[in-house]
Amino acid sequence: MIGGVGFELRVTLNGEIRHSGTFEDGEGHVCSEGGLEWAVVDVTRELVVEGLRGYLRQHFANAPVTDGRDPYTGSHVVHIVEGAERWTIELTERFLDAADIGPHGAVRLFNEWNVENHVRLLSGGAKLIIDSERLWRQPGSEGRHA
Repeated sequence: MIGGVGFELRVTLNGEIRHSGTFEDGEGHVCSEGGLEWAVVDVTRELVVEGLRGYLRQHFANAPVTDGRDPYTGSHVVHIVEGAERWTIELTERFLDAADIGPHGAVRLFNEWNVENHVRLLSGGAKLIIDSERLWRQPGSEGRHA
């Protein structure tokens, strides 16, 4: 792997996996043509996101968690719903690309930064943004700082 970053290739035909493997080089993209679809996925990024999912499952055990990539920023956005509370966490592209963080380092940072506490302090639609060097709260639609 180059710089600790690997890629996984999955080829599906009409929804059925025809080939899956890993390789060292490539661009992150999804293509499809005539029922054939292929994707190159950055495995390291996915492991960091999975680390956040696991962390959130520990701290928000009964809360549904949904997530996905923001097509405009490249960030990964996570939504948590617990009763009437709704929270949003954004993993910036810079955080996801930080070669020295890796999946285990990311979970260590989530614990060190006490992400759970910061999430629970969010109010008024604010969002917690996790960057490679820090985290901060972005005011929500009500314009209130958490």
